[in-house]
Amino acid sequence: MTSIQKRALYLLVGSQLLIMLGIGLVIPVDPYIKTEMGLTAMDMGIMAALFAAVQFIASPIIGRLSDKFARIPIIAAGLLLFAISEAVFAIGIGQSLWYLNFARVLGGLAAALSMPSITALAADMTTLKNRARVIGWLSASFSGGIILGPGIGGVLANTNLTFPFYGSAVMGLIAFIVFRSEERRVG
Repeated sequence: MTSIQKRALYLLVGSQLLIMLGIGLVIPVDPYIKTEMGLTAMDMGIMAALFAAVQFIASPIIGRLSDKFARIPIIAAGLLLFAISEAVFAIGIGQSLWYLNFARVLGGLAAALSMPSITALAADMTTLKNRARVIGWLSASFSGGIILGPGIGGVLANTNLTFPFYGSAVMGLIAFIVFRSEERRVG
């Protein structure tokens, strides 16, 4: 594997880790949002389900587009939309359930843009000999984000309930900028 391919794979693994961290951040903050905003368990359940529903519906469609067109711009769009969704979620805390639901819809779309394309690009860049190892790293970044997200979200929320989401938005924006600059540099 060339150094350019290795750097690209590190970016893919890091991008997927970031998206999964963003998914997990909301878990420890949910009860506080529910209390602060006077939401019901049904409100919270719908909010959580919106992310998964949008990702479930959009992933196959976007995966097909990724196969037909270009993977890198789709991944970059997913990272940018991730940053936007996290910022909208932070703005929505204490404001309106509509903001929170809209943010989760955007987050599900961001994941649908990023995750299938990240996996496909990683497979495109590897040989059969090292493909399983690379996909294993992607799987580990997926799990790592789900494991670390709630812990990081809980720690950061001790400062302010919005802090984990603004922080995640900034990290998503940085990832987008790095991803785009690497794309221009390589190619």
